[in-house]
Amino acid sequence: YTPSNTYTASNTPTSTPTPTPTWTPGGPTATPTPTPTATSGGPTNTPTPTPTRTPTSPPAPTPTPSEPSKVTVPVVVHSDGVGGTSWRSDVMISNQNGGSQTVRFTYLTADKAAFSKNRTLAGYATLLLEDLVATFFRAGDGRGPLDVEIVTGGDKAPVVVSRAYSENSFGNLGSGLPADVLPSTNTVSMPGLFHDDDFRTNIAVTAGDETVWATFELFKGSGGLVAGGVQRKVEAGAQDQWSIKRLFGTLAQQGVPMTVRVTLNNPGIVYASLIDNDSTDSAVYLGKDPASTWIVPAVASVSGAGGTFWSSSLALWNSTGSTAWVDLEFLPEKTNNAAGGVVVKNYRLIPYETRHIDDVLKKKFSIEDGKGTLVVKSTRPITITSRVFTACETCPEGGTSGNGVRSVPLAALASGETVLPGVRTLDGFRSNVGVVTGDRIVSFTFDLRDQDGTLCKSAFKTVAPRTMQQWSIGKLFVNGFVEPYPAGSIVVTGNRPYLTYMTVIDSSSQDPVFVMPQ
Repeated sequence: YTPSNTYTASNTPTSTPTPTPTWTPGGPTATPTPTPTATSGGPTNTPTPTPTRTPTSPPAPTPTPSEPSKVTVPVVVHSDGVGGTSWRSDVMISNQNGGSQTVRFTYLTADKAAFSKNRTLAGYATLLLEDLVATFFRAGDGRGPLDVEIVTGGDKAPVVVSRAYSENSFGNLGSGLPADVLPSTNTVSMPGLFHDDDFRTNIAVTAGDETVWATFELFKGSGGLVAGGVQRKVEAGAQDQWSIKRLFGTLAQQGVPMTVRVTLNNPGIVYASLIDNDSTDSAVYLGKDPASTWIVPAVASVSGAGGTFWSSSLALWNSTGSTAWVDLEFLPEKTNNAAGGVVVKNYRLIPYETRHIDDVLKKKFSIEDGKGTLVVKSTRPITITSRVFTACETCPEGGTSGNGVRSVPLAALASGETVLPGVRTLDGFRSNVGVVTGDRIVSFTFDLRDQDGTLCKSAFKTVAPRTMQQWSIGKLFVNGFVEPYPAGSIVVTGNRPYLTYMTVIDSSSQDPVFVMPQ
């Protein structure tokens, strides 16, 4: 089994109203005059059959019209995979409310067996469920989606993050699934996919409360649309996945990046898993709606702990039949970038082109030692994905270890409170927390909370405009705090629009999980 792990929700629950930020890349934007001729025409829509819908039990009542009552982890697993690897899922759940909340966990296996349990969490408490398919549900081998829904208490659904990983003698490798995933009927896309000697890709769909028909289209390199009209059915509440080869045959080429676009007739969750063939490590990309301005919260070309060296890749797909001109702006960490960052202008994407940039800071900005935030601004709607990774020195066959970094549209910046679930600092884990500010200075409060919601310690920081700043848990809270056991959360509060994220790194393999509930 190769998990189709994740990153970008179509709809995002937020704890506070989201203002419309005015942040734009620095410097003037030139409008290029050349208009290259497109090399491919636009895709054609394929009619989608209307299947018989399978009703399911109604979810718990929605506490308020503006807040969802349920979030979904697209897949959790307990099984043996290729080469005898053992795949497991750990899930962390944090209560976003100040008072206690009872939630229901429902796991549906591939053969439609359903398991359900309730748990009550105190205000801001965190529950760590290790290998939950076997230990929490006692369901044996299998995989399928996990729903977490409110039964009583609080108007905000819990934030949930899952890690699906393989157990190896040299350490655990896998990927994180995001902290908020809601089914959507949007047509979404995932660029930067490969299926060759170095990588393989699986595409997955998790259905909502109704049976879903998914229509898949493949775009390849500068060739545009090369296949379409491929359809698959996923029963209500179920999850299924297919390799690129199973969906599109032998169309993939060595080293040529691809984009898969997926249209659903009923709400569901779409994601791709990019797997390194040497290390077996995976990065997850959630299906995304096109946008004109994107923020990649963290990009790096920098040395890390344990002799690691971290790099970031970027993939872009022009979703339109017209040429797109793209500006890349790098905002160095710990720097007031209000006047503008480092800009690479007029990057050209022909219609429906997929472009992949490996080690983007070095290749495009000549930066070999630095990290920060990347702003991507286009004259046409595009979708992007990003991956941060390091060479896997401990893996027998080499390869890379890393994770997908959740890129978001500009409108995702918001002021107020965000809960980051799954802080781990013991048993060979380390955690870092980062923030990205909008176009004004932001004052932050960070509350580190234990598993029962108890406040371990608070920290206060002021961060300059348009900058990324990241701290380890030890450096953020300095000395004299209680480390969460076995896992906790960080409650981040900012007085102006911002993004926040967390990385949790397994020191046995240096493999990270990227957590960003946006």
